[in-house]
Amino acid sequence: MFHVEHEDALRRALVAELDAVGLQLPPEMLDRAVYHAVELLRWNGSAGLTRITEPREVARRHFVESIVASELLPVAEGPTVLDVGSGGGFPGLALRLRRPDARVELVERRHRKAAFLQHVARSYPPPRTLVHAVSLEDLATQMFDVVILRAVRVDVKALAPFLAPGARLVLFRGTNDPAEQELASRGLVEIDHRLLPRSGRVEAWTRTD
Repeated sequence: MFHVEHEDALRRALVAELDAVGLQLPPEMLDRAVYHAVELLRWNGSAGLTRITEPREVARRHFVESIVASELLPVAEGPTVLDVGSGGGFPGLALRLRRPDARVELVERRHRKAAFLQHVARSYPPPRTLVHAVSLEDLATQMFDVVILRAVRVDVKALAPFLAPGARLVLFRGTNDPAEQELASRGLVEIDHRLLPRSGRVEAWTRTD
């Protein structure tokens, strides 16, 4: 069971893992990250949010990787972002630590996880993050500047209605991700990527038509 006295360990882990990749957060955003991490582990037993509970791994795998992914968002102010299968708020909510201007909507069909997201999202600054406790198939269609996937399998075809013209599909590469051939067959090309700490990469794809 997680105890709140471990907050200092989480804070030290976040600072160390950010420093390892040459990143820093403003003090108020670091406080929000620590609160998010504390609540993640406090809710974990009842909501099944993560199998990662060691502070350095929580910092690196959840927060730092999300912040690195924020570098693939469009540079224009206030991009709209749809995070599909957000779980504990990664990457969609945590990327707002670096891009607080992003207008993020989180899709999480498991109601207990969605309740956690609604709870912790209130600690982030405006604009308000919206949480949809539905599957992607039941989400009302609207277009976003960015659709982001991490550790969730979704047919690329199902994402098409949510991609605005020129939008980016941001993918964390892993066993559940669409193959490059599938992406190419849907008229998508890779336009940018970032290497993740220790291993892996996150990629940005866009339509060519």
